[in-house]
Amino acid sequence: MNRERVRLEMVLRQEWQSIEDVREAAVACLKMAYPDRSAGEVLAMVVSELAENAVKYSCWNESGFPVLKVVGYDEHIDVTVEHPTSPDAPLSRLFDTLQRIRSAPSREQAYVEMMREVATHAETTGGLGLARIAHEAACELSARLTPAGTLEVTARSTLFSLPRLRPST
Repeated sequence: MNRERVRLEMVLRQEWQSIEDVREAAVACLKMAYPDRSAGEVLAMVVSELAENAVKYSCWNESGFPVLKVVGYDEHIDVTVEHPTSPDAPLSRLFDTLQRIRSAPSREQAYVEMMREVATHAETTGGLGLARIAHEAACELSARLTPAGTLEVTARSTLFSLPRLRPST
């Protein structure tokens, strides 16, 4: 059985300094759930990267604010951002990046290739943070447009699992 064991949900603000606040809150919460300190740091990196993308690419208007969710289950953890997007947003770039990461021989190779591109082509943007998440946190990445018209991006990692609960006596 894969039960939900930890849930953290936050509404993000448009100000860039809030990303560090979000990261610190996530680290504090994850440290309580995951005794492995390195797990909390890696997951905090995932939170930071996805939150930064949500703040950067959200459609900031009356249609809502980005929401970050971290949900830990017995066997995996999901980090999801859902945010308003405009009809003219370049979503094909996001889906192309996810396909590129999935189709690479390895997550590491996708990350290294994207780092090379960023280093050699100043105009290249997008995707490096997602490749980092896929490689460093061993995440499967997915994205979809919801029926409400928001963009939902999820990073799922089975690299970390919560300690087993002991039955109460």
